[in-house]
Amino acid sequence: MRLYSLRKYNEHGKWNVMYTLRTEFELRLQDKISGHKFWENPTTIPMELVTRDKELINSEPWAQDLYGWTSYLSKQWADCPHSSLLVISERFLNLLKNFNLPDHRIYEIDILNKKNMNYFIFHPIWYTSEVDYAGSEYAIRDEETNEIVKWFDKGTIPSEEEFDNEYDKIPEGTELEIEKIAFRKPLDFIPRTPTSLGCLFTERLKNAFEENGLTGTSFYEYNPEKNTPVIFP
Repeated sequence: MRLYSLRKYNEHGKWNVMYTLRTEFELRLQDKISGHKFWENPTTIPMELVTRDKELINSEPWAQDLYGWTSYLSKQWADCPHSSLLVISERFLNLLKNFNLPDHRIYEIDILNKKNMNYFIFHPIWYTSEVDYAGSEYAIRDEETNEIVKWFDKGTIPSEEEFDNEYDKIPEGTELEIEKIAFRKPLDFIPRTPTSLGCLFTERLKNAFEENGLTGTSFYEYNPEKNTPVIFP
């Protein structure tokens, strides 16, 4: 199965959604949202579209179906609570409902300087929560040479707890890595893999995104020969 990464750093990345330090102080999202923790009793988040492009600062923000959520490390803007969060349009949200998704939550937002479209935060659970540990394969690698010191076939590390136990036992100067990552169920959207820079779409989801005219990113193919191979049941 072909997988695709999102190409964030292109013309679509000129506008990003952000929220202020004042909003963070009031909502405390850094404490309430993480890769493994959903926000209980969420409220609407006031946000703004912001650009660093000098030619665009005084122009109308671009309408897209997918935005990055970031900060510019200024005194005004707060950091995104977790890297797995995506800001999506109502069109994209309705499209996602037709696909196989990890456990997730949807939070409402109010983009203060773009009132003609409805946007949401898509919060998928961190990828390790969806991993089939028994179906994955692992290796202990030397940190300097990257040579494999020990290999673990399928079934030898049956759970996340056992993975943590093995990790605690590895020799100094080595690293326990997932060499082939298996998921518990088929997914069209993967929040991340150990070697990906961000979320992955299956070809089916990528094609639907493009065929429905959604905007906000382009894609490049995820190469399993250079990245962690992905296995679905």
